[in-house]
Amino acid sequence: MFNLIILKKINELLDNDQNESANKILVQNREEYYMHPEYLFLMAKYLKTKNRLYQAMDCLHASLQHNNDEEFLLKKKYSKSTSKLIKENISLFLKLSKLINNSVLIKEAENALKNSENIKFTKKLDLLMPGVQRKK
Repeated sequence: MFNLIILKKINELLDNDQNESANKILVQNREEYYMHPEYLFLMAKYLKTKNRLYQAMDCLHASLQHNNDEEFLLKKKYSKSTSKLIKENISLFLKLSKLINNSVLIKEAENALKNSENIKFTKKLDLLMPGVQRKK
């Protein structure tokens, strides 16, 4: 599901509730990967463990934005995320939306999962969450 071994390791740590170990590796690799779509997804998973739900949602949004920008990925030499990871991204976004009880975001995430429309979902988030501005 992850293209880089280090990111697979972080995901395993998070899945095994070794959150502080995962955070150490996230911090160590921030300079190199802070804009990588998969890194941003993992950062969101970590932020959720700290109950920093809005920041986690911002990370997921940025992850989708970066993943849908072919020019950006090429420039940074990043690989596009797998469809499985994109689905997990939107699923996590849905969980977070439920935790904050945002019916609009819940509906949009459910539609994106049901119809496999991640690009349309990302564009909708750009309108609903204008605070996340990308720097290429």
